[in-house]
Amino acid sequence: GIGNLRNSQTGCHGARSIIMADTDFMKDLSDEEKKALKACEDLYKKDEGKDWHVTGVMEKKSTETGYEMSLQLCMGDSCTLQDFTVTVKDGKCEAEKKKDDDDNAVFF
Repeated sequence: GIGNLRNSQTGCHGARSIIMADTDFMKDLSDEEKKALKACEDLYKKDEGKDWHVTGVMEKKSTETGYEMSLQLCMGDSCTLQDFTVTVKDGKCEAEKKKDDDDNAVFF
């Protein structure tokens, strides 16, 4: 009944406020890195057909062609870690999900 509804709403607001607090991670990113991150977010939303948002940068490194990023994305209470390769060309960022079965994967 109403009790359950109230709890579920609190859950949503709780999650949302955590995400808001987490937007601090953006302040350490350059404009180009923010564009790259947005490209990853847009790609994941399109692939999944759902409204995911980047809530954290776990890892980020520059490559010759752009960036490799390991990002935390959340939608409501669900979160996932995804790896992306971003190519920067003529000021545009193009994101690809990193293949899990990459034989050339380097682990540190």
